[in-house]
Amino acid sequence: MRRLALLAAAFVLLIGATPAPKAAATPEVMGKYVKVWPLIGYTPGPISKFLTDAEQQVIAQVERHFRTMKEAEITGDAPARWHLEPGISKSESFRLQNRVLTVLRRWLEGVDGFTEDKSIDIIVGRTQAYIQAEVAKLGCRPDLSPYGGQILMGALLCNRRVIVSNLTGYLFLTRLGQLVTPAMEQRPEPGLQQSSFRFAVRNASALTHEWLHYFRAAALEWRVAPDEPLWFSEGFAEFWSGMAMVREFPYNNALTRFHVVRNRDFFDWARKCPGPLSRYRVNREMSCEYHLGALAMQLLTARYGGLDVIVEGFAKTKGSITFAQWFEESFGTKFEDFEREADSYINIIRTAELTK
Repeated sequence: MRRLALLAAAFVLLIGATPAPKAAATPEVMGKYVKVWPLIGYTPGPISKFLTDAEQQVIAQVERHFRTMKEAEITGDAPARWHLEPGISKSESFRLQNRVLTVLRRWLEGVDGFTEDKSIDIIVGRTQAYIQAEVAKLGCRPDLSPYGGQILMGALLCNRRVIVSNLTGYLFLTRLGQLVTPAMEQRPEPGLQQSSFRFAVRNASALTHEWLHYFRAAALEWRVAPDEPLWFSEGFAEFWSGMAMVREFPYNNALTRFHVVRNRDFFDWARKCPGPLSRYRVNREMSCEYHLGALAMQLLTARYGGLDVIVEGFAKTKGSITFAQWFEESFGTKFEDFEREADSYINIIRTAELTK
């Protein structure tokens, strides 16, 4: 999972449309095989997937939203107060995280502007000692006992006022339940060109993912509906942080490449994340709420509107509104109906993943 990257020569080779074998030749599994190189990171060869017609249509619709998205210059850096462990400013991973975050912040400025009076502290480090000391200086002590007393990777803490990025965790943790060790904290950072594409993709969107959670709460005056599903909140942050990374690496067919790498090949989600989507309204299972939530958000963006529609929906929210009410007012469809629509979309992709 770590070798020389082919970043500069990354490209997509789309093979001509290949219908499924006759025995399975139903509309749900029609599509074509694609071979892609990831946007960043190393892989020994291109990744091959059978991309369904449904996915291709959704990707094309999302691309149309991309072409109309507005960007604006960030008006100062007042909302963000940075806390960087000594040496972090030289980190390639930190610089990449900040580049992708800048793309997102310009989008948000282009949509609605950012509220200057809602500040955020951003802590980036390699050691638990530095990170937790900085969190404590900001006046809060989060309960880390479920995580072995550690801040493992990214986190939004202190009533959504503090973002943390633990680069050591992003660089070296490889499985659920694993803890950061002192040896990991002292290990030199591998270059992006020597990192598996899965690590590189995961790491690139770290700050952006947490910023989206922060923005979501700040835009709602910290009144996020308590019944908001996990798949929506995590899917919103995961999808749009990924789209910011796509914009930062505008290679040919970048959105297709990202979809294949992040939504299809990232882990064995088709077997480990069974449906329906409603299962992940409150349950955290194998990070499935992130993965299926991102697929659902991809569909929502394609068929019901882009980031501008979501942000405009935030502005309409009343303090007593339920999530289902907010969803219907914002997107013009009932929440439960969309869940079923998303289940159908995800199941088409699942079938391709398990049979092709």
